Amino acid sequence: MNSTEDTLPLMRFVKYNSQQVDKGKLMNVLTIAWAIWFCKNKRVLDNASLDVNFDSVGFIRMVHDYKLHTSKVFKPLGCPAAVSKWVRPPQGVVKINADAHIGDGTSGGLGVVTRDWNGTMLWVAVKRTVMNLNIEVPETAAVRYGCQLALRLGIDRYGSK
Repeated sequence: MNSTEDTLPLMRFVKYNSQQVDKGKLMNVLTIAWAIWFCKNKRVLDNASLDVNFDSVGFIRMVHDYKLHTSKVFKPLGCPAAVSKWVRPPQGVVKINADAHIGDGTSGGLGVVTRDWNGTMLWVAVKRTVMNLNIEVPETAAVRYGCQLALRLGIDRYGSK
C-alpha cells in the first residue's frame, strides 16, 4: 500500500466532516489525531511513553494560540485574493499540478499533486533541490519532476498546470 492509499480514508473523513461539523470542532478532532500520532511515533521511534490525554490538550492549546497569533500578525491584504479553481481534465486523463518554492535563494523544493478526472488525489510528491534565483527555472523543474514521476508510474495521458 502506498502513502496515497494510506491517506485516502483520512482525506475522505476530512472532506465529509468539513461539510457536516463546525470547523472548530473538526480542528480539535484533527489536532487530537495529530497528538495521538505524535505520541505513537515517540513510543515507536524513541521508546518514550507520553500521556496522550495531556499532550492532546497541549496540542489543542498550541493550535489555538497559533491561530490567534497569526490572526493578529498577518493582516488580510487590501486587495482581493486571486481566484483559482481546479479544472477537471477529460475522463481517462490525470492532471498534474506542480509548484516550486525558493527558500534561502540556494535551496528550495518541488511539489506535485496528481488528480484524476473525478478530482480524486492519486499521489503527491515533494523533493528538496538546489535552486536558482530565477523563478522560471524552479517552476519548470517542478513541471518536469511531475512528468517524470507520471512516466515512472506508467501514466501516459496527463495534463500539467
